[in-house]
Amino acid sequence: QLNLMDSHDMPRFLSMVSGNKDVFRLATLFQMTYPGAPCIYYGNEIGMIGGREPENRAVFPWDESQWDHELRNAFKTYAHIRLEHPVLRTGEYVPVFAEGRHLAFIRHMEGQHMLVAINAGNSPWDLDIPVADHFGDGVVLDDLLNGDGGVVEEGHFRKRTLNPMQGAILKPK
Repeated sequence: QLNLMDSHDMPRFLSMVSGNKDVFRLATLFQMTYPGAPCIYYGNEIGMIGGREPENRAVFPWDESQWDHELRNAFKTYAHIRLEHPVLRTGEYVPVFAEGRHLAFIRHMEGQHMLVAINAGNSPWDLDIPVADHFGDGVVLDDLLNGDGGVVEEGHFRKRTLNPMQGAILKPK
């Protein structure tokens, strides 16, 4: 399964979301943790924009002063985490929470489990995600993106607020 958000045949994703890099980063986080092979159209990692053809096929700007280095670092971080944790590449996908603009799923295989939470909303999300089938009470989960985390209590991952337009990739300590 090839997962792409845009290509040479359509406007660039960043253009379709009116240049909102928070939305783009969050979509990329989802793409990198969802089953299948993420495909990044050249230039997306540095913030290239472009509408319909031929704008979407502009030449790559090799002048690094034109790059969005913060966005590029986010892409590198997500790709590195995906590479470092095989469960994110080949593990089973189990949705455990979806309501409004909040989504959480577990990727698991051969005793490895990771929880991904995505807040695509405009307000903070106090996480209360049912995870009893995958994590026991007392298990501490660390967020690989920012080092923050929480504890599983009564079969739910709690003790954490996820800010608007942010995600978390959580792994047992």
